[in-house]
Amino acid sequence: MSKRRGGLRSGPAANPAFAAAIRLLQNETTVRQGIEAMHSELSNWLQTPEKLTRAARHYEAAAQIFTRRNVMRFCLKQLPVLHYRSGLKEGVRASCACRIDLAGGWTDTPPITMQIEHSAVVNIAVMIDGKKPIECEVRPLYDVSGIIMKELGICLATPEEIHDLSDKPSLPGSLICATILAAGLIQTEDVDLSCALHRHFSSDIVGLEFSTHSSLPHGSGLGTSSILAATLLAALWTLMGIPFDRNNIYHAVLLVEQYLTTGGGWQDQVGGTAAAIKISRFSNRLEQVVPEQLDCEESFIGELESKLLLIYTGRTRLAKNLLQEVVRSWFSRDEHITTTLNSLAKNAEAAAKFIRQGVFPVAEVEQYYEDKKKMAPGSEPNFIRKLIDDLKTNDLIEAAWLAGAGGGGFLYVWLKDGVSRTSLETYLTRNEVSC
Repeated sequence: MSKRRGGLRSGPAANPAFAAAIRLLQNETTVRQGIEAMHSELSNWLQTPEKLTRAARHYEAAAQIFTRRNVMRFCLKQLPVLHYRSGLKEGVRASCACRIDLAGGWTDTPPITMQIEHSAVVNIAVMIDGKKPIECEVRPLYDVSGIIMKELGICLATPEEIHDLSDKPSLPGSLICATILAAGLIQTEDVDLSCALHRHFSSDIVGLEFSTHSSLPHGSGLGTSSILAATLLAALWTLMGIPFDRNNIYHAVLLVEQYLTTGGGWQDQVGGTAAAIKISRFSNRLEQVVPEQLDCEESFIGELESKLLLIYTGRTRLAKNLLQEVVRSWFSRDEHITTTLNSLAKNAEAAAKFIRQGVFPVAEVEQYYEDKKKMAPGSEPNFIRKLIDDLKTNDLIEAAWLAGAGGGGFLYVWLKDGVSRTSLETYLTRNEVSC
């Protein structure tokens, strides 16, 4: 309708003309009135391409409200039962693997995962240099009140401050705040932090200190932020004395993504917290994520350890607005996107079949990478394309694909038979790339 003259759609959705309608949509009891108000206001924005584009931002904001409500509805059913006044007196540490995605990424993204005919992701939990790379500690405080974020130098004194920071993903500390909300430590009605703490802990505990660490570079593409949220949830629930399982973690991290407004999917937390290699699907009937571990022979695991390597590209993965663009295309039922999503899910099932047979799915990961590039055009930098072509020309690798959404971060490679890690490292060193 705007004839490609509308400008940037990924701007703020804060025009006062739509404010009342958006507020109505946010309240479950006034949704119908909100929809009517949006429709009524739209007639004032049809005159020019620029106005159409500005209106579209507000309709996307409305769609995000409905997506968030739907995700939270089914995720809340999968959370553990809270036990009050059962918290521990000593700090809790937790650590987690990162994940390598082999097939099916993007089919895990809300609202796509809830609406697509079939979603499936194959990934692997891996350690880096023999260690779990994502760690945290949550410690009760007896002499300092508030929520303390040690490395960030942040102290939050009220539930309001935690709520305010939880939906600002570009600011330090927002992930911890969103995790606190998803864990149920703070309830909507809380106006005082001490009341929230004393529901779960003895009265002499007046604060909590959060410490986090990742040995992975920022923007690695290995699922760090979602897996860190999973690690924080595990530590915090343990400290609160709440029994939980991995299923609780998977869905609580989806809640974290909604509080943050980033809207990410479920593959990262499943990939990092569920051991080994698995294919995971979203069941519309059960309204939950269902992982299935893929049984493999020890010989295949050994082959993975020797032939599947990670190369750090030296460039931070830039995914800002990328998810929004994909979801936008999904809402419009862009045939290119729907066809690619179906290919991603089908390809994941094929990859899982080969893995069960002890065969690495070379063709499937190559197809996965091609599909990811279709989902996010421009996500393969020119120097990455050149590096992949050079590695194949020199008979070093059979396959290569960028981690996560692409754009930078880590490049996965599958070595050719007879090629050692040392051979690859020698080649990369000559070309000033690290492995």
